[in-house]
Amino acid sequence: MNKYLSKLAVLSILFLSTILFADVASDKASQMKEFSAIMESVQKKIKENPKMSKEEQKELMSKAMDNSKMGKNMLIKQKEQMPKILEILKANRVCLNSANNKKDLKNCEKKSMALAKKLGMEDTHKNIKDDDDFVWNENKKKKIVSQIDQGIKDIELSIPCIEKAKVISDVTKCMQSLKKSAK
Repeated sequence: MNKYLSKLAVLSILFLSTILFADVASDKASQMKEFSAIMESVQKKIKENPKMSKEEQKELMSKAMDNSKMGKNMLIKQKEQMPKILEILKANRVCLNSANNKKDLKNCEKKSMALAKKLGMEDTHKNIKDDDDFVWNENKKKKIVSQIDQGIKDIELSIPCIEKAKVISDVTKCMQSLKKSAK
């Protein structure tokens, strides 16, 4: 797949992880130090109890993340950013769905960047480099819009979990519960 298309297809969806983790790790050194300390503590407790089940190990890690500054910051960012990300995804979907050529795509990118700036998220919304070999057609449009639709669906499902979460592991537990009930 063409590099331009690949980047465009995931621009909106990858935007989520960029926002949630870039800002949280703004003080990268201290965040990494805290994460290392959490991992060391968890590993030490696991070594002290070699019969600990995988489920108990996961629970131990979840509690450690819940109590960490990094985990608390991630939850705060998710609560602040997810509605904005959803708004950007929906706007991108509408624009890309009506894009008929490369010029239209560049206009969609400009609109998306303007919306991100308006929402206070411009630092995480990067410009895509132009690719002269890129060709836009209905099949590519359908694929990209489908990927964005899935991203929208996933975020719409996650927002209620994020809103009611008190700690970061609440989000994961809520999402797992939703996936189980959907089966």
